[in-house]
Amino acid sequence: MHNAKLKFAISTIVSVIAAFFIFLVVLMIAQTNHHTFDLTQDKRFTISPQSVQVVKELPQKVQALVFLQMLDSTGRNSAEELLNQYQQSSDGKLTYRIVDPKREPLVAKKYEVRMPGCVVFVAENERTSRAASVEETVMTNALLNLSDVTEKKVYFLTGHGEIGAYSTNSEQNVSGLPNMSQFRADLTSEGFIGLNLNLAETKKIPDDAAVVVIPGPTAELLPAEAKLLEDWLAKGGRMLLTLRMETLDKYDAFLGKYGFKCADELVIDEMAQLVGAEPVYSIAMQYNQDCPVVKDFNMTTLFRLARTVEPADKQPSGAKVLPMAMTGPNAYTIKLSSLLQNKESTVSNKDILRKGTMPLAAAGTYAVASDSQAQGKAEGQDDKKAADEAKPEKNKEGRIIVIGNSDFCCNDLYKSAGNRDFALNTLNWLAASDNRITIRAKEANSQPLILAENTAMRIKIFLVIALPLTVLILGIVNARRRRA
Repeated sequence: MHNAKLKFAISTIVSVIAAFFIFLVVLMIAQTNHHTFDLTQDKRFTISPQSVQVVKELPQKVQALVFLQMLDSTGRNSAEELLNQYQQSSDGKLTYRIVDPKREPLVAKKYEVRMPGCVVFVAENERTSRAASVEETVMTNALLNLSDVTEKKVYFLTGHGEIGAYSTNSEQNVSGLPNMSQFRADLTSEGFIGLNLNLAETKKIPDDAAVVVIPGPTAELLPAEAKLLEDWLAKGGRMLLTLRMETLDKYDAFLGKYGFKCADELVIDEMAQLVGAEPVYSIAMQYNQDCPVVKDFNMTTLFRLARTVEPADKQPSGAKVLPMAMTGPNAYTIKLSSLLQNKESTVSNKDILRKGTMPLAAAGTYAVASDSQAQGKAEGQDDKKAADEAKPEKNKEGRIIVIGNSDFCCNDLYKSAGNRDFALNTLNWLAASDNRITIRAKEANSQPLILAENTAMRIKIFLVIALPLTVLILGIVNARRRRA
């Protein structure tokens, strides 16, 4: 009997030590291998691919100073949850520290922080960038601005019936004209400055222009204006042209010089029923993975009254034009000019021009000779020798994107499906801001359960101490009853 009790005691002690040892091993593994699972519908607690890409590509180490009061436990907890994700994705390039501006007034004064809730990112070279709030989109853009030296200027052409950006209470907006104010407003967060440009007045394209946008023109360019654009594109300029039904063939000759074909066709897409829309809406469901603008783009894009845009059969020398976005296989086209003339909404089988997958946008790149190569040719050097000495420069590469619709970036469709990302990625690629081409953080549509600090502590004590202790006591009592 004595030996049996001794064996039982030794077995119990060994089991407890083994269990404790296993617990320590699991704790050590968990401490060095962080992995979380986000089961929320909109992935609320997972930062976007753009944010991950930004922190991974930081050129130097960055410290985030989050200015929050010690009493703001809710704000501090949510800030730590978000910044932990940034830190874990940064490969050691980003760290953070929460600063109470009342307890550390000198730090707040140094970075000119007057209100709590601000985040200041400080790089190793002492360059700073600030985010007005602890939100993913705001902080990611602040990190991007920390790497970018200057804002790039985007000029929107005017004077040809283009779509403008009107305030919400203006007469133009009330009258029902297309409005792209939301798209223009987003340019600031992407590191751009949006300005208007009237070539008839300026007689030149500004030297600081990163991209020239022609949004849905209804009148053609004047010959002098077309010449200005052609000369600018020949030097490596970047242009975005979005078409409308009323654009018709006014830009066909101009775009034909750059290898684009915009047929006299309007796209009708039966897949629009998926979003409860009429067939005059087109859904881009397929993207060319060879085109960097839409590589790995996994969202649908919604267009309205779109035209076909595709590479022309004959391409100019040094040009590479690729289709960007295409509909599904259940689309067809009808003659656009006939529709505008007749104003009829009914379509019969005889009106169908072609069926199948329809191209809605295309992107072109154009090799631009460096200055030394142009100088060599001017001096009569051998063409082969000049080409060897001066290869086309990457930053001099010309880029053009043509999209067969303008409504996709207007206010009523801009935030539908993947329209916002498609529009901003297009602009970023044209401006050579390739690190901004990705899927942006979505707006949260749910409210998480946030507990007060004392409530969370009570739950923690119950789960960590009270519940295991209760189970242990019940086990001991049950064991003694059985032995009795």
